[in-house]
Amino acid sequence: MQNLTEQLFEKNMALLKSRMSCESFEAMTAFAGVSPVVVENNDDCGNAHYALKGDSRLLLHSRRDPDAEAERQVALWGEKEKVDWAGMIVVSGFAGMHHLKALTKRMLPGSELFVADLFPAAVLEVLKTCHLSCLEKKDIELRFSVSDDFRFVSDEFRWRFMRRKKLNVSFFVHPGCLRAFKKEYDRLSLALIKESRLEGLNRGTKASFSSDWHRNSLKNLPFILNTPGIAPLKGAFKGRSAIVVGAGPSLDDALAYIKKCEDKAVVIAVGTALKSLLKAGIRPDFVVVIEWLPMMLNQFSGLEKADIEGIHLLVEPIVDPRLLEMFEGSMFLFSSKVLCHYNEWLRSIGALPDSLIVGGTVTVTAIDAAIFMGCSELIMVGFDLAFRDDGSTHASFSMYDGVKMEKSNLVEVAGNYGRNVFTKKIFRSYIEVMNAYSRGALKTKRVKFYNAATAGALLDNMKVIHPSQIPELLSSDVLEDKRSFVKGRWDVVDLPDMSQSVEAIDKALKELYELSHLAESAVNVCAIVSESNENLQHSRRLEVELNRLDGEMQKLHIANLLVNDALQATIMGLYSDDEGGALIDQIKKGGDFYMHIKNASNLVIELLIESKRDYLTKKNNL
Repeated sequence: MQNLTEQLFEKNMALLKSRMSCESFEAMTAFAGVSPVVVENNDDCGNAHYALKGDSRLLLHSRRDPDAEAERQVALWGEKEKVDWAGMIVVSGFAGMHHLKALTKRMLPGSELFVADLFPAAVLEVLKTCHLSCLEKKDIELRFSVSDDFRFVSDEFRWRFMRRKKLNVSFFVHPGCLRAFKKEYDRLSLALIKESRLEGLNRGTKASFSSDWHRNSLKNLPFILNTPGIAPLKGAFKGRSAIVVGAGPSLDDALAYIKKCEDKAVVIAVGTALKSLLKAGIRPDFVVVIEWLPMMLNQFSGLEKADIEGIHLLVEPIVDPRLLEMFEGSMFLFSSKVLCHYNEWLRSIGALPDSLIVGGTVTVTAIDAAIFMGCSELIMVGFDLAFRDDGSTHASFSMYDGVKMEKSNLVEVAGNYGRNVFTKKIFRSYIEVMNAYSRGALKTKRVKFYNAATAGALLDNMKVIHPSQIPELLSSDVLEDKRSFVKGRWDVVDLPDMSQSVEAIDKALKELYELSHLAESAVNVCAIVSESNENLQHSRRLEVELNRLDGEMQKLHIANLLVNDALQATIMGLYSDDEGGALIDQIKKGGDFYMHIKNASNLVIELLIESKRDYLTKKNNL
C-alpha cells in the first residue's frame, strides 16, 4: 500500500502534467540529476527548504513563518513594480511554493501564472511534500516549464506569451533561489524578459504596419488568385544541400566558392544579396523577400527581365505590387501570421498559400524555405548580422553597398572566431531570433547548419566553417536542370476557380457595404448620447439600439475578417488604454472606434473592386 508521501507525489505529478507541455513533463521526469534542494521537517512550521551549495546549506524560506515572509515580499514587489494582477505573472524559481501561494492570492480572474525553474530534480523533491492543488484558482491560468536548459524554458514562455491579447506581464524572481543560485536565475529571468520585449517589438511593428500590409495584400489579390503557392515545392529537394545567402559583408569572401558549386545545391538568396550574386555570375534558384516598404524595390533597381530570368521569387504578398509584376509568371507565394484575419478569408475561398516562418530578419524565412523544400544540409553565407572593422554593413553591390556605421553607435556581441564584433541593437535581437529558430528546427527536423563566414556574429547551433570549405561539403552529384524542374512544378498547379473567386469577392463586398452602413449608424448613436449630460441620463433606448447594431455587425463574419487587420493599431490602443474614465468619454471613444470601422470598410470596398477588375483582366488576357 502506498504511503501518504507517495500518494501526494502522484497527485501532484498528475496535476503538473496537465499544466505543462508534454515535452517539458517528459524531460523533467526523465531527469537523473541530484536535487540541489533538500526538504526537512520543521517542528515549528511545516517543512524547511535548503539549497545545497558545496558544503553550505542556504535556507530558501523563513523557518519561523515562511508564508508570512512570502506575503510580505510579494506585497512589496507588487507595490514597487505596480503589478497588474489581472495580467501575466512570470515566476523564476519554484522553491517551497510559499511565494507562489502568496502570488495566486492576489491574482485576478483572467490572469496567468507561469512558473519557470532550472532544476528539475529540485521541483520533483519539493512535490513530495507540498500540495500543488492549492495554486489552482478559478479563472486563473496556471502553467509550468521546468528544464535545466534556460533556452528551452524561454522558448516555452514565448509561445505562451504570444497567445495573450494584452502584454501586461510582471516578472518575479524567487529571493531564496536568486540568493542560492544567482548566476542561473539571473540568466533565466533575463532570457524571459528579452522574450517579452521581442514580442512587444513584434506587436508594435504589426500595429504600426498592419494597415499597410493589409492594403498591399488586397491590391495583390489578383496575383494571389493567379499564382501558385509554395505547396508544389514541399520536399522537392529532399535530402539535398542548400546554400542560403544573406547580404552580410563576408559574402564578398564567399562568392568565388559558391560559383564553383552552385550546380550542386539549391541556392536561395535574400533580396539584398541578389545583385551581389548576379555581379559574380551566380544566378540563385530562388530569391526571398518579405520587406513591404517601397524602398525595398531598390534591391532590384536597374535589373531587367532578362537579368532575373529563371530565378523564382518566394514572397509573401504584403509587398509592393510592383515587385510581383516584375516576377509575374516566375514566383511562388507563401503566407505568415502577420495578417491572420485576411488569411482566414483566403483560406475560406481556397486561396491561402502554405506558410513560412517570418520574424525579424528575412534570413530566417530563407532558411525556413530551404527546410520546407526538404533540404537537410544548410550552408549559410553572408549571415554576419554584424559589421566589418571599418563599419561596412553589407556586401558589395547590395543596396547598402558603401554604407558604414560609426562604432559609437554600435554594440558588441560574440563573434565567430573568438573575438567580439560590432553590430546594431536591432541586429542583436535578430541574432536571438535566429538562435531560437535554429534551436526549434533541430528539435523537429533532421538538419545540419553550417555558417560559412570569415567574420560576423556567432550564431548558436551552426558549425562555423571558412567559405573555402563549401565545395568540400557538397555532394559530387549535380542537380540537373534545376530551373526546368522548378518551372515544371509551377506549371502543374491548379489555381482557384475564377467564377468561384469572383463570387467570393462579390459576397465580401455585400457584407462590407452593410458593415459600413451599420458602423455609420453606431457613430450617430454615440454622437447623440455624448452630445450632452442630459442625453446621457436618458440613454437607455439608445443603448439598446447600439447593442443591436453591435450584434448585427458581429454577424458579418466575412466583412470583419477583411477589416480587422486594418484596425490593429486601433485595437491595440484599446487594449493599452487605462480602463474606466467618465462614461461620456468612453462613449466618445466608442464613436471613434465605429468611425474607424466605417473608414476601414470603405477602404476595403474600394480595393476589392479594383482587385476584382484587375483579376478579370488578367484572366481574360490569358
